[in-house]
Amino acid sequence: MREARLSLTVGLLHNPLSGRNAKRSKSLSVLCTRYGGVRRRDVRTPDDISAAVAGFLCEGVDVIAVNGGDGTVQATLTALLRSESGGERPLLATLPAGTSNITAADIGVRGNPVRVLGRLLDWTHGAPVRAERVRRAVLRAQLAPDTSPLYGMAFGAGIIYEGTRYTHERLYRLGLRGQYAPGVALARFVVAMLRGDRGIVAPVPIGVGVGGEAPVTHPSMVLVVSTLERLFLGLRPYWGTEDGALHYTQIYARPRHLLRALPAILRGRPNRFATPEHGYVSRNVDSMRLTLEGGFTLDGELYETHESAAPLVLSHGGEIDFLRI
Repeated sequence: MREARLSLTVGLLHNPLSGRNAKRSKSLSVLCTRYGGVRRRDVRTPDDISAAVAGFLCEGVDVIAVNGGDGTVQATLTALLRSESGGERPLLATLPAGTSNITAADIGVRGNPVRVLGRLLDWTHGAPVRAERVRRAVLRAQLAPDTSPLYGMAFGAGIIYEGTRYTHERLYRLGLRGQYAPGVALARFVVAMLRGDRGIVAPVPIGVGVGGEAPVTHPSMVLVVSTLERLFLGLRPYWGTEDGALHYTQIYARPRHLLRALPAILRGRPNRFATPEHGYVSRNVDSMRLTLEGGFTLDGELYETHESAAPLVLSHGGEIDFLRI
């Protein structure tokens, strides 16, 4: 998409708490001053992001640039899709300024976030910069009947939740950054599964009901539901053949032939060992109801569940046009 559109306006959400932003505030300010007209808002919380996005929508900005990590993108999606402003939504440009940047990587945006913003501003000022719209479905998570929904790109429970918590509590504190941190966590928990080490990884009851079905509970090791094409390190752990927008994969407790099935599963190319009879299920769906014990993660943010809670409802929450630049 090569467009010389001189009227594009940019709203910048800058999260100074994101992993790669600590030393970039000055460079960002210089860049915004050089181009002029950038509507910058510094945000730290979901409420900050919601207020900033509401302002951008009232001002009619054409592009919202998110200078933060996956959690900042998730809060931006929630604010956009909860909005009732009507009209065409702005393009969303993700600047990879977080610790993992899984959403940005899936869209195809990599590199120094200040340089990415520079390319974006060049493009909005008519420079011949290569840019492309990338449309992605968004996951809608209704945590309880009386609460407002959250929106995001990747939901996980079981090992996904425990691995994310381990990454936050241990690996980030050790200084490990980027997508290698969740990769190290995954390796730790996979080894524990192979060894049967229940001190590190234990199955949790997870009930899944697709469409209008009631949830059926299985002790499980993994549940992942995502609209992304690829997760961290380019992994694509789903292989459903249906037309649904949500990629859903569940691995039951004590799966058979794990060592032989896992490499194929992580690439989304199941072999003869990765079958429901052996404990591996993957489908594409548009809605599902879940019952969980423990917690779950949505785009790297951790949430707790309660035993008496109503089933969580995950569904196709609409589509967003991202900008690959």
